[in-house]
Amino acid sequence: MSTRKAKDDSVYHQNRYASSPEFERGLIANLVARRCEVLGDKAERELIWFIQYLSHRPGGVAAMAAEIIARFGNRLGTPTMMKSGCEIYQAEEVRKIREELPPMLRRRFPLRGESPDDIRRVCGGPPLPGMVYELRKLYEEEAGYAAAEAREREETAGHPSSYPAAALLALCREAATTGFDDKNDTDNLETELCNLCLDPGWNLTSGCPWYFAGLVNVLGEYRRQWIAENSGAFVTTLGRKVCETLDYTLYGRRLALLEGNARLGKSFAARAWCLQHPGLARFVEVPPGNDDTSFFR
Repeated sequence: MSTRKAKDDSVYHQNRYASSPEFERGLIANLVARRCEVLGDKAERELIWFIQYLSHRPGGVAAMAAEIIARFGNRLGTPTMMKSGCEIYQAEEVRKIREELPPMLRRRFPLRGESPDDIRRVCGGPPLPGMVYELRKLYEEEAGYAAAEAREREETAGHPSSYPAAALLALCREAATTGFDDKNDTDNLETELCNLCLDPGWNLTSGCPWYFAGLVNVLGEYRRQWIAENSGAFVTTLGRKVCETLDYTLYGRRLALLEGNARLGKSFAARAWCLQHPGLARFVEVPPGNDDTSFFR
């Protein structure tokens, strides 16, 4: 909103920095909740709430996206790339992979024997302008058809007949890390994760970005790894009772009241249990106070 921003030459106010990106606190829970309302699959809802939880940790969604790329960089790729597993893609595989790329990126992988017009058709564009054909006709008249044909063979012979998988994997990594311009309509992984949590049209079954066809499966694996890495806290006998009670609360979908003396590890156990269930629970510590304002804050 224009009322939330201040011009550089305006009167100084402390709240002029309130909309700075450094103060961004992660995905807003009530918007994520509306997104989850339209999902019938429990596992999908848990996955989205897990991402929302990490969005409020240091680094937010950007840190999560960077870690996923670092851990699962070898799993990036289009559906054909994921099925192939080859180190060198031959012409037929390259043609299939190109169809899975945004149109403007397909021209990066021309094949031997393809003319400029062939490449434009692969990119989904119109044929070459009429002026080009007029120049070609003039060239044929002056140099003869044979010379024109030899020139075309020379142009198309420079294209490779295969591409290393590393070249296409690098393209996918670039897309996941930085995305591309609007013409290519490619969001990076950070933006895709935000869209997954907010956009009701984002289909978790078939809506993965072209550069990460197995994204949803990878997110599930990443979630399991994250839980395992954050579930190593030692829990006392009292802590086990707390965890068992919270398990019952989750299973029965009802409230439970736990009371006990201070400094015995109740909060520690509850916090550890929430870390083991990041898509299902949140740990909220209410500061001491006997007035309603403190409680709701």
